[in-house]
Amino acid sequence: MRAPYDPKRGCGVAKTPETGYENIWFVVPPPPPRTPPAKLPLKAMAKAAEILARQTEFSAMGGIDKLIAYYFVRREAVESSRIEGTWSTIDHVLTPGKFQDGGASPDARQSVRGYAHALETQLARAESKKERVFTLKTLLDIHRGIMAKDLNFRGEAGVLRAPNRIGSVVQIGGSLRKEGSTYNPAPPRFVASSLKSALDWMSDEDLAQRGDAGVSGFTLPVRPAVAHAHFEAVHPFSDGNGRVGRALWPLQMACAGRMPLYLSGFVEAYRNDYSRALQSAQKRLSYGELVEFVCEAIRRSDAEASALRAAIEGLPARWRARASAGPRRRCARSNCCSACRS
Repeated sequence: MRAPYDPKRGCGVAKTPETGYENIWFVVPPPPPRTPPAKLPLKAMAKAAEILARQTEFSAMGGIDKLIAYYFVRREAVESSRIEGTWSTIDHVLTPGKFQDGGASPDARQSVRGYAHALETQLARAESKKERVFTLKTLLDIHRGIMAKDLNFRGEAGVLRAPNRIGSVVQIGGSLRKEGSTYNPAPPRFVASSLKSALDWMSDEDLAQRGDAGVSGFTLPVRPAVAHAHFEAVHPFSDGNGRVGRALWPLQMACAGRMPLYLSGFVEAYRNDYSRALQSAQKRLSYGELVEFVCEAIRRSDAEASALRAAIEGLPARWRARASAGPRRRCARSNCCSACRS
């Protein structure tokens, strides 16, 4: 990744003419690999694949499945936004604004609700379109849905970085000095072409189907890790890239026909491990650590979703027990039991 940019290879390092950045090198990432990467964590992949395979089929989700999905989509929006400094809580997102007393600012609530709405909209499309959902328009719509109501956002919602636009140059990590960054994503003039390469890979139905059939190494646990590394390497927006990138994970699971698991809570809890694994994939094209991180996130998320399902499924029995123990045996609480089971 240190070789100068080569148009034939479509990758390398390049400078950008924007004022103040003339002497800084930026990375034009290669397209995602078409052959499975080496040195992948096979045991972790097998476990994660087993977990994903037993998730409810997306098209067959019942009442409890939809209740769980409603909750986790909103919690995903809260946790993914919180990683980027937009603070809200699940209570704020679930509670109508006029009934909410204090806490998160209205713009934070609106931004996080916009995230949840954008994710639900694209999940519904993924069920029918499968991998064809991964288009430039989809990414722009997700970004617009998340960032348009974020009052801290100073760029243009739903617009790619490009020369002469606000926030056209981005750097990741480091100090206040431009030279101290830890990673410099694609220069503005390369954003559109680099993103197209990543989207072509994500939207490749044959690649996904071969992976799911076990014909290639691009199984469902591997694809989210590889796609995420390349999307974040491009960093196509002036801000909000992490939120958009993490929103693609559940979409990839839905494309495979499975009820998604949501991974941002694990990223938030193990942010340093995530950053190290992501940098390894971006700087050395070594995907093993990031694949293992995603596999562990899948395992933890599944355990949490299973615990929530058990708690919800146990509610009717607990309500009936309480109702039968008291004098108001035909109370409204008892009548709710059938609703939980439907």
